[in-house]
Amino acid sequence: MIIDRIISLNLSDNDETSHLPVFFLSHGYTLDQFKYVQSLSLNSISSIGIINKIISQCRHLQHLTHLYIIKCYIYCDDKGKLLLMNNIWSISKLIYCYFDCFPSSNNAFIASTIISQSIEYLVMKNIKCDLNNLSYLFQCTPNLRRLHTTISCNSRQEELKNIFSSIISLKLIYLGSIDSMKYLFQNLKNLSSLTLETSGIYLNGYEWESFLTEALPQIKRFRFKMNFNFKHINNQEEEVDILINSFSTQYWIEIRQQYVQCDWISSATISDATIYTLPYAFEKFSYYDNTCSKSTCPNVVDFWSYDRVHTVKYVNNRLNLVKDSISFRGEFPNVYHLNLTFLFNNNILSVYPLLNQLTKLYISLNDQFDYSQLQHLLDRSAHLYSLGLSKLTNLRRELFQIRSTSIRRLELI
Repeated sequence: MIIDRIISLNLSDNDETSHLPVFFLSHGYTLDQFKYVQSLSLNSISSIGIINKIISQCRHLQHLTHLYIIKCYIYCDDKGKLLLMNNIWSISKLIYCYFDCFPSSNNAFIASTIISQSIEYLVMKNIKCDLNNLSYLFQCTPNLRRLHTTISCNSRQEELKNIFSSIISLKLIYLGSIDSMKYLFQNLKNLSSLTLETSGIYLNGYEWESFLTEALPQIKRFRFKMNFNFKHINNQEEEVDILINSFSTQYWIEIRQQYVQCDWISSATISDATIYTLPYAFEKFSYYDNTCSKSTCPNVVDFWSYDRVHTVKYVNNRLNLVKDSISFRGEFPNVYHLNLTFLFNNNILSVYPLLNQLTKLYISLNDQFDYSQLQHLLDRSAHLYSLGLSKLTNLRRELFQIRSTSIRRLELI
């Protein structure tokens, strides 16, 4: 039977596959019939009832090792969340689990009450977890080795119940204090790889050195991105120089053999800045027409390729739009989603020379928009599936002369 030859199954409920999971279930199919399925993907399903029904049928599938719940933004109470977690943790052979299924207004994590001995790799996108729930997560997943999540710690009373030795790799967005972050890492004794993004925390190079030496002496691979605000907006470059110099020490250059780069917006009103290790290790990247950069690397060209980045946002707000040039130096060979505001200069084509991976392109326009550049971008985007154009106050004739053989979805906003 063909059902016995299926090893990967994808059920989605988006615009192209509307109500597919409902049709699937209404025709008498159940997941436990797919005895040899190894990977299950649930995409854009907004019903917690349907998701729980499907996953509950997977408990005894002996070959199902990978589960993906993608963009299933469901709103449910704690009881519904707990049922979902228990259903997932009950899949007997599950090793890898990726779930992105709660809206930002309802994204607090609730740990399962079922213990899974099989789950080793867990990705929880856009889901916040405090230290108390993190402790329960570790307890119900004793063999968890790799975790990707967001931790929000706002209370000094939050604590981990035990020291957890199974975790070796952590990819983390951390929202909380330096002390609570130090406390967390001191309880992960075998952590060897850490990719960390912080907001609201400011540590210079000397302080990061002290932090790593005390909290993570065993760490082998450390990559970070620290989002911060300038203390004095009128002395941006001076503050950057002081910060960059603190990462130019023997510890960073010789012992860790790591360089950092600081990007900031040259503006009298915007105080946002970011410093990160090179090469850049994160999936999303944003920059502006007036983005400035400084680095400890003597040859920055070595790190111009941002090959881990899948989503890019570029904003051009200058008045002299036609003559502008991009000051930021970098290339994005593996970008999937591109969001551009006011695309007007030819130099942008050098930043995106090839867009073979691009599937989604969104552009915010104005009356001076150069449609020939849009055509150049489309010519480089052989696999572009979705094109979105916003701020269409004046539909010009050139828009309807644009050509693409791959686009299947057009959004005019």
